[in-house]
Amino acid sequence: MTINSSKAQVMHVGKTHQTVQCELSGNLLEQVPQFKYLGCIFSEDGKFDKEFEQRRMNGNKVVAQLRSHVFNKRELSKETKLMIHQSIFRPTILYGSESWVDSQNLIHELEVADMKVLRMISGVSRRDQWENRIRNERIRDDLNVVSVDEVARMSRLRWFGLVQRMGELRLPKKILYAEADGPRNRGRPLRRYLDSVKCDLNVRGYDWCRETQDLALDREVWRGIVRGIRV
Repeated sequence: MTINSSKAQVMHVGKTHQTVQCELSGNLLEQVPQFKYLGCIFSEDGKFDKEFEQRRMNGNKVVAQLRSHVFNKRELSKETKLMIHQSIFRPTILYGSESWVDSQNLIHELEVADMKVLRMISGVSRRDQWENRIRNERIRDDLNVVSVDEVARMSRLRWFGLVQRMGELRLPKKILYAEADGPRNRGRPLRRYLDSVKCDLNVRGYDWCRETQDLALDREVWRGIVRGIRV
């Protein structure tokens, strides 16, 4: 593998910032607090705040470009608007969601951006929703769409099933079940990816156990669990 030393950067990941020095071909690599890889933003504190903010901003850009031409266009049917919402807007704000660690306050920001679009499609203003006490769930039910939280949950479970079916020597599976050595710092530990998967399975009505994890080995069974079908 050939690495371009002029474009390579280094980042230390941890609770506190630490300066590191790394040389490549005699050149000292630049240390950065965050960098974008395959469209996703990684931060040195290991959190997803910057990534969620980027998802929300990209979603707002899509809305700004399509509001007058699509979502507020009376000549277009709701079905057409929903197709554009599902094929352009949702993938923009949910890109990389299969690797997210669920955080309700961050997911809420994406839900707000998504509901703004759904209100435009349904023809319900925010004032109308407030005065008539229309819940977000009702608007989503009328349009037959699920919440952003549910789509992220389905993506996360789908990816977990894929990794679970990998061989034991595959790197993604090793990383998924890896444990960090050394003593743990005081305070509440950060929420891990597997913690999110456990919560997702609880929502589906399953406990976290070996038998539940082995269900992922059957593609058809796991596909039903991802969709919320009890087996």
